[in-house]
Amino acid sequence: MLLYIVRHGEPDYNADSLVERGFKQAEAVAKSLFKAGVNQIYSSPLGRAIKTAEPLCRLLNKDYIIQDWASEIAVNVECSNGDKKPVATVKNIGARDVDRQAFVSQESLDFYNYIEKEGNAFLEKLGYRYENGNYRILYPNEDKVVLFCHGNIARVWLSSLLRVPLLTMMTSFGYEHTGVTVVHFENNKDGITAPRCLIYSDISHLYAHGPETNYNGDEKLKI
Repeated sequence: MLLYIVRHGEPDYNADSLVERGFKQAEAVAKSLFKAGVNQIYSSPLGRAIKTAEPLCRLLNKDYIIQDWASEIAVNVECSNGDKKPVATVKNIGARDVDRQAFVSQESLDFYNYIEKEGNAFLEKLGYRYENGNYRILYPNEDKVVLFCHGNIARVWLSSLLRVPLLTMMTSFGYEHTGVTVVHFENNKDGITAPRCLIYSDISHLYAHGPETNYNGDEKLKI
């Protein structure tokens, strides 16, 4: 199975939608994913992710399937003290000085655990059950699956999937609007697989189909 994790286009956060450039980005990534042969579409329930998924849905004549756990605003995160509460992504984390001294708050760890648990439940439905650091192949899935979500969701989940420290993922890896990450679950004959990242936050579709590539909409960061 190939898992495509796609961040939404440049957003209009107030309207929970996309700005004009974001809609163009969504059209561009749809063309790329269609050509790649993606055949299953999942999305965060937030409007900016759904609006990014819609052009691909039109090309494939398929509906997206909502995944509540992939929302940028999580619901009912089980915290270390036993409480359940909404946690708004991983905000209290990051390097703050030239020595890159940083911290990971308990809230961030609670959110990480939530995404890891729900992400593994999602993968099990696709045929891959988490076991002791690897994944048991329940059935050999040959699909190409895309999840439209959010930059922090993507990085937290990739931290779990690839065993990259959360601090490293959040401080050292950006994620561009409509950036595409591809993770391969190889269907090995021994029935065990481990996710391998083939591409991270790829934006080649923007060079091919436009619009201009300003990282996170920053006019000073043309990439």
